[in-house]
Amino acid sequence: SNTKNTAYNETDIDFPIHFNRYDLMDKIYEYRAPLALFFVLDSSASMYHVIKQMTDVILSLHREGYRKRDKISLIIFRGKQAVVLQNPTVNFQMAVNKLKEIEGKSYTPMAAALKKVSDLIKIEKMKDRNIIPIVFVCSDCGANISVKHPDLIAQVESDYMLITEELKELTKKLSKQKIHMVVLEPKKPYAT
Repeated sequence: SNTKNTAYNETDIDFPIHFNRYDLMDKIYEYRAPLALFFVLDSSASMYHVIKQMTDVILSLHREGYRKRDKISLIIFRGKQAVVLQNPTVNFQMAVNKLKEIEGKSYTPMAAALKKVSDLIKIEKMKDRNIIPIVFVCSDCGANISVKHPDLIAQVESDYMLITEELKELTKKLSKQKIHMVVLEPKKPYAT
């Protein structure tokens, strides 16, 4: 009997065939998951001038890395509440135009804002589980309003400790959900 193997085209081949791993090729498809950018904007009196600069920041982010499925959302402080100024949208320009509506006279209800962000992210994840949420917090980080205990006074040390404890709980929850967070704390030469 013939000990040589015969290929389909009747060519004799001695086995085993030797090749190195660089002889193998594979098609790789790259998928870039859409980003969902959530801007928490401190519109308290002490941050009013900085908020106007955020327009430039958002537009530069838009120019640098925008893909048509990336979304932006704006959450601001209004009085003692956090308000969704812009639900997640792919229309960056519309969101930026809404920044003109902000008035610089508010407290800093950071906990309420982070809860709103968490809720918005859950909704967006239901629509597209592949989105990558990134939260930008633009604030002087002087949180002074609690969601759990709205009557607390931040100037009272024991009250302030409760407010910061609430924030720690919320940020831990966001961290467990694998949500990226960037805190932009501007240095200001002025105080109000």
